[in-house]
Order: sequence, then structure tokens, then C-alpha cells
Amino acid sequence: VRRGSQPQYYYILTQLPVYEFLPMLGSLCAGITGLAGLWRWRRERAEADEAKRQSAALEEAVLDDYEVVDEPMSEPPPLEALELSADDAPYPGYSVVRYEGVSPRLTRPFDEQEEAEHRADDPEWIGSLPFLGLVGYWAVMIILALTIAGEKMPWLTTHMTVPLTLLAGWWFGRMIGGLRRESLRDGGWLILVIVMPLALVAMVQVLVPVWSGGLAFDRSAGSLFTITNWLAALLIWLVCLYVIGRVGLKMGVGQLGRVAVIAAGAILALLTARAAVLASFVNYDYATEFLVYAHSGPAVKTVLSEVDRIATLTNEGHNMRIVFDDESSWPYTWYFRHYTNYGFIRGEAGSVEPSSLDGARVVVVGSKKAGDVRRILGDRYYEFGYIRLWWPMQEYFNLNYDRVANVFSLDSDNIAAKYYRKGMFDMWLNRTYQTYGQAMCIEDKQTRCESEALMGETPEEREQFRQNCQTAVINECRSDQRFDVNNWPVSDRMYVFVDKQVAAEIWDAGIGSSTVDIREPEYPEDRVYRDISADVVLGEDLGMVGPRGIAIDDEGLIYVADTDHNRVVVMDQQGNLVRTIGADPGGTADPGALRQPWGLDIGPDGNLYVADTWNHRVQVFMLTGEFIRAWGHEGVPSQDVSTDAFWGPRELKVGLDGNVYVSDTGNKRIRVYTADGTFVRDIGSAGAALGQLDEPVGLAFNPISGNLYVAEAWNKRIQEFERGGLPLRTWDVNMWFRNRQSYNRPYIAVSNDGTLIYVTDMDDRHRIVAYSLDGTPVMAFNQPDNLESGTLGLRSPAGLAFDDRGRLYVVDAELARVFVFPPANVMGGVQPVPPVTEATDTVLDEPTEEPADIVTEEATEAAAG
Repeated sequence: VRRGSQPQYYYILTQLPVYEFLPMLGSLCAGITGLAGLWRWRRERAEADEAKRQSAALEEAVLDDYEVVDEPMSEPPPLEALELSADDAPYPGYSVVRYEGVSPRLTRPFDEQEEAEHRADDPEWIGSLPFLGLVGYWAVMIILALTIAGEKMPWLTTHMTVPLTLLAGWWFGRMIGGLRRESLRDGGWLILVIVMPLALVAMVQVLVPVWSGGLAFDRSAGSLFTITNWLAALLIWLVCLYVIGRVGLKMGVGQLGRVAVIAAGAILALLTARAAVLASFVNYDYATEFLVYAHSGPAVKTVLSEVDRIATLTNEGHNMRIVFDDESSWPYTWYFRHYTNYGFIRGEAGSVEPSSLDGARVVVVGSKKAGDVRRILGDRYYEFGYIRLWWPMQEYFNLNYDRVANVFSLDSDNIAAKYYRKGMFDMWLNRTYQTYGQAMCIEDKQTRCESEALMGETPEEREQFRQNCQTAVINECRSDQRFDVNNWPVSDRMYVFVDKQVAAEIWDAGIGSSTVDIREPEYPEDRVYRDISADVVLGEDLGMVGPRGIAIDDEGLIYVADTDHNRVVVMDQQGNLVRTIGADPGGTADPGALRQPWGLDIGPDGNLYVADTWNHRVQVFMLTGEFIRAWGHEGVPSQDVSTDAFWGPRELKVGLDGNVYVSDTGNKRIRVYTADGTFVRDIGSAGAALGQLDEPVGLAFNPISGNLYVAEAWNKRIQEFERGGLPLRTWDVNMWFRNRQSYNRPYIAVSNDGTLIYVTDMDDRHRIVAYSLDGTPVMAFNQPDNLESGTLGLRSPAGLAFDDRGRLYVVDAELARVFVFPPANVMGGVQPVPPVTEATDTVLDEPTEEPADIVTEEATEAAAG
């Protein structure tokens, strides 16, 4: 049975060293001692055998020097003549003792003299159970067995700890038993009891900063404080070593070593007890402990307490109407067992019926249905987000040589390495993850320092730029909160909706005011929301499944990537099917066949370019459907550096220069080709810095400036590049929070006047958000639901496209239809800058005239000029 998906080194890396380090170290010492004793015994036995052999050979050589004379032997006396007393009878050797039936050894007390003589007579004799060897075999085999086993859970560590504890106890008992009272008395044992632990603690304070790279010899206040503490620890350590040396010489090196081992064991015993107390009584409810697997967050009890409080203050008691879903059913099926008037909803996103929420005072759902519930309940309910279930951090997954070497790297340019080492020590000792998160942030950003160093003209300037950049990166990452318990990365969230009317009554009574303060904040995108009805909805009857990308040709025909049907659907302006594009059957790698195409665009050459996502290629068709050419294959940069390698390209756009820009989503880059598939360049690489990308999908070109906009799903931002690929700016979007757990991805489009960037909010609010060119939200909208007429708004917006009239076409991947929204009556406050030629310095395209009711800084400066 495989359960837990933990790596093979799970116990050796995250359980034994973190919680059972004393038994682990003690058993290692016991193993070394036992093996050393075995080898010593075998050596002594071999030497004894060799001595016997040489002695026998010598006796034989001596006898050979004498002449042997054969003489007749006299007749032996009869047995009757031998009258021997009991005292004169020869003692039979143990080698000739015969036992009959049940061995008398097992039925009488142990005789040490008898055992000694057996061992002297027979070196292979095992007179008693080899307990130490048995326990050692037990320890090795149980660790090996549980390491290989499919199920790896923290509670199984107990099975390994028991034999390790026995071995460690034997070894420490051997150390203690070897102490001589007279040596301790003469050597000043009381002084050693005080100084020895102090020396060990000081040694740790000296060595850990050196190991973690925490010593920085500069003039900053923090550095001076750290160096002062380190020098003080070093001085204390040296003084303790001097005292130990002076006092310990009286008792001898061997006795001193035993005292040091016992002192170290005592400190480790205290640390082990401390780890047990932290895990059992301090961090028992948090995922900061590796000793637990999946478990509820503290918010589960908080929510239950608040629900009970609401039920009490409203006098509805256990008859109060609550609704929860299949995701939150663990553990609320048990906790809500007394609430008889409950509702239960199950299924995937989009399956929630509005009637199932009627009359609910409190609704508790998981991430999948939060969007549906949010849309149905609207502004009538407060919403709160909590962590329902969480797991210990999993950065130890997929370890390899390069990752381990990176942590222990001494390269001065690898500034993240020392923070990794310090972070690992902080996790081991205090279960704090701040430094480790800072190290991860530094590793993501430190690569930019090499680029900034190239700005220097001399080696000294380049080194100065590099150091300035490294200092800036360290300061930027100092506040990294990726492992804060409120943002824990390995968690499952739940969403609680409370009727505003009931909440107001409770809070007016002075209850729960703190809860109001911690509810989800209102983002700028929320403040500009409005309802906009679509002019028309197309394609409802075409049987599309999971459609994504969209493009419109000069004749007004609409091309939609019917993703899960492995084809492109072409419809007219009335939503009638014109034709489909893609070889039949789809889902193969044959030329012209598509496998889940996501993105598409029409080039100035009149051809249709398709991102054939899971064939990892680009295909080109005539608008009538005939296949023309294709390029690309599956590959990742670490294994394939070819210029046509892709991993799941989700989108493509044809730029104003006629080149094809492809979102190589899985490889975290944009690949640029000519129309015939010739490679031009790559834009971006994996990361979160300016110019880097993480899960890029949506692409759009500004029709005025020609700049490229990229929607980065996992960096939750829009990034702008100039026409040559140089990164210009980024801005964060307050959306896509759950996109790592979603199949959806963001798409974008630029308005015809170039002033607004339209972005899809697929999972959170199910809407379209329009940003000005500086990243300011200008408008957010969706079509309102009308349940009586059966009219629904967007559920999972995907591909976006504008026609020449300024109408916005939106593909809904969940409802499998196309919404056509009217032209917006707003514009962005920043005007795009048309490109200029280097030769004439003239504007290639006239900017769009700005309406009179919008005044911008750019317009004011232009007028002044």
C-alpha cells in the first residue's frame, strides 16, 4: 500500500534527526562500539590460533630430533584392581560433558564459571542470547523495511525508535559504568559538571554561525552585534576548554572523554525532552511540526465556536440552518452532528444549486465551490477564509545532488546558501521557517545580480554593483512570509459565509468584533465592479467542451479552440457552425491533428496559428482548414536545449512584426518564431524577478505601442515587455489565488485604443477586470444571473478578443459558450506611446485621441510642450 507520497529518505531526514536524535546518535555509537569489539575479538582469536599453530609446529620439530624406540607395553592391571577414591577421580573436562533430554543449563541458574570454561574450550560457543546483536539487527532491518515500504507516516517512527533507544541505553550505560569514583573524586568532578555543559553550549554558539555563514565582517550595527556575541561565545569556550584541561588531566584522558560523552548525552536528552514538549503541548495544532501528517488547523475549532455562538445568540439553537459541502465534511460531519436543520452540497465547481443555500445562516465550503457560493450569496453575506487542513512543509521532496550541493555551497555569489543552512538549523531547533523562506526568496532573485554587475565598466565597479544588488536582495527577502502560518503553502482552505443580518445583530451586542476586522479585505478590483449584460451569447448549441482561445477574422467569423474535443470550431456572428478545423480523429500527433489546443490567432498572412498544447507544438492552417505546417516537440530546458522544444504551450499571438509569440507555459518562457517557424529568441526565464516568468499563459499586444503583455498565473501579475523583449514593468493582480489547484489559466486582451488591459478572473470572482496601462483597476464586470429567465453570467472566463467595433468576445470554458459584451464607455488614464523610427524619429502610428473628460499627466505634459 502506498500512502503519503513521501520520499524514501523521509524517516532518515525528517523524523529521526528532528525528534529522535539522541537514540539515533547513541545507537550509532553503540554500533561502532559493537563492531569494534567484534573486530578486536576476531583479531585476538586469529592471533591465538596462529600462536597455537606455531607452538604445535615447534613441538613437532622438537620431537623429530629424538629417536623413538619401540618397547613392548606391559599388560594393564585389571579394572577391579583400580581402587580410586572420589577425591582421586579425574575431573571430566566440559568439552566431554554430555547432556541428555532437556539441557540442564536451561533448568538451573546461570553459572558464570561454567560459562567461562565453555568459552575457553570452544570459541564458537554462544552460551546466552546475543541481545545486543539481536537489537542491532532489529534496528537496521526495521529502518530498511519502513524506508522501502509504500506507506510512510510519522507515527511509524516509533517502531524504529524502540530498538535505537535500547542500543543507545546500552552504550550510555557502558560509558557510565566505566567511570571510576576515585578518579572523579580526585579530578574535581563538581567543576566538570558545571563547566562541561557550558563548554558544549558555547561550542555550538561558535560553530553554528560559522556553519550557517552567519558571520559578516562589515560595519553595520547588526553585523557588529553578531560578531560581538560570537567572540564572547568563543572566549567562553576557550576558557572552559582550559579549565577542563587543567582539571581533567588529573583523572586521565579516558575518564575525561567519558565525562564529556555523558555531558553531551545529558544536553541532548534535555533537547529531546524540549522537542517532545514543543510537539505535544506548544505546536500540536500547527503544521510547523514534522511529527504530524495531515491535520486540522486551529480555525476548525474557531469556526465551530462561532457557529455555536451565533446559534445561541439568535435563540435558534441546533435548529439553525447551516450548509456545508463534501470538501468541508471532514471534520464537520462530526462537529455539526447536533444541527438537524443542515444542508449538504456535493459535486464539482458549477454544480451548486441556489435553492440549496436558502435560509442558511452559515455556509461552510471548500475551495471548489467557494466561487459558486460567493456568486449566489452576493453581498448579503460576510465571507471569511481559513485554513481547514494543512501538512508539514514539503521542500525536502525531490532532493538531488545539485540541491544538496547548493545548500552547502561556499561560493560567495551564492548568497542563498548560508541562509539555507541557518534556516535548517532554525527549523530543527525552534520550528521557525522565516529564514528558510528568506533563503528561497534570495535564490529566486539573486540571479539578477550578475546582470546588474555587467553595468560596471571596471572589475571594481562590477563587484560593487554585485554587492549592492546582493544587499538589496537580502533586504527585499527579509520580510518573506511564504511560511507564515496564515499563508502556509501546503494547506487546504475553507470559506465561511455568515448572513450579514445575523452578524450585525451579534456584533451590535458586542460579540465578534474581532471577526469583522479579519474578514477578507476589499481589493481595488472589487471597488470598480459593475454588472454589464452581454449583447448576445453564441455557441450554446455547438457541443463544445472546455473551450479556451478565440480569434476573429476580417469577415467576422469566430474561431474558438474547442479544447477537450481536440478541434477548432468556426462559427458566424449568429453562432451557427461554419466548419471545424483539425484532423479527425483528434487527440493524436499526426500532422493536422490537435490534442487539447488552448490558444490560437490569425496572422497578417491570413493563416490560423494554433497552440497544440499537449502535442507540444504549433500548427498552422489555412482559414478554410487545410494543414500547412507545424513545428515543436516535447522538451524541457534541463534536458533539451533545442529551439523548438515546448512543454504544454497554452497560448500564442502573432505580433505586429509578424512573428509568432508562444507561451511555453511549462518551461516558463515566451518563444518567438517567424511565421515559417524559424526561431528568433526567447523572452524570460523561470522566476519572480523583473523579466522572469512563472506559468505564463495569456498574451496580448498593444495595437498602438506594440508592447507585449503577459499574464503570469503563478506570479499573480501582468508583465509588460517592449517590442524587442526587454522587460519594462509588472503589476500585481488581486486574483488567481487558487490557480495552482485549478485547471484554468488567465487570458488577456488589449482594447482597440490601447488604453485598457482586459484580464480574466477565472476562479475567484468569475469576472473580467480592465486595468489602465499603469496597473490601476478601471473596471470589473460580469453579466448578472437571472435565474427566472435562465440567464447566467460568466462562470470560467477564458479567451478574449475584440472585434473592429470594440465589442469584447469572452469564451466561457465551463458553460462552453461565447459572451459578446458591448464596447466599454471608459478608457484608461494612461495613453500608449507609439513606436518611433531611429532614422527619422517620427511616429509610426498616430495615438488614439483622448476623450475630453479624461485628463492625464501625459496629456498635460504634451500640451505644455
